[in-house]
Amino acid sequence: MNVRQQVSSAALHLWACLALCATTDAAVKVSHPLPCIPEQAASYNAASETVCAITAHQLDAPIYSFSDGTCDVGAAGTDPRGNARQFTPFSAQGLTQVANIAQGKPFEACLKYSTSYYPQYANDASESTSFISHGSVARPWWVVDLQDINLVDRVEVLPRPGTFDYRFHQVEVRVGSTPRVGEDFSEWPLLGFYEGPYTTSEGRLTFANDTKLCGRYVVVQRVAPKVEYLELADVKVFVHLP
Repeated sequence: MNVRQQVSSAALHLWACLALCATTDAAVKVSHPLPCIPEQAASYNAASETVCAITAHQLDAPIYSFSDGTCDVGAAGTDPRGNARQFTPFSAQGLTQVANIAQGKPFEACLKYSTSYYPQYANDASESTSFISHGSVARPWWVVDLQDINLVDRVEVLPRPGTFDYRFHQVEVRVGSTPRVGEDFSEWPLLGFYEGPYTTSEGRLTFANDTKLCGRYVVVQRVAPKVEYLELADVKVFVHLP
């Protein structure tokens, strides 16, 4: 089943801009080759591009752009290169394949239900194990860190099948480029939303949109007003690769 969410006009404008930047090497600078530029950015005043580059360096950010005194910094807090960080113009990579890279990647999650339902069970490549959130969590969530900026094609989620499959409903999948702050992921761009309720016969749910999303972190979060469990048997994140 496909779950699609229309992206904002701002995101469409961004992708149009990136197409131009890729051909002119105009504004966006990166510390290492990246497949895309995330939508999220923080803006600062800067007297020059040199000051902007220093700001990005101090913020451990792999991306910046400078124009008319405004310094836009992307993915702050995600680049560990330290003094080895050197910025060069962004150049779009040739992406020829799509693959799941979520298996075994670092993860975070809200409080688990019990020791039988660990967060790592959501991306351990096994459909017989599951992560289940604690019943006291109002908006339960699970996050995977892809460990670098990627162009996310789609996210496939297999809810825990069986007797309580109906618990999986009103679930968002978002893609972020900066580490989470607290448990509010609303600033991360939305990849897709599933209304539900889920039935086991649906199999895997696919969260995607027409323009794809650029980022490092993927969150699956239940956003229903009623407190209930988030139950994940398997999560796959498919990205575009060279």
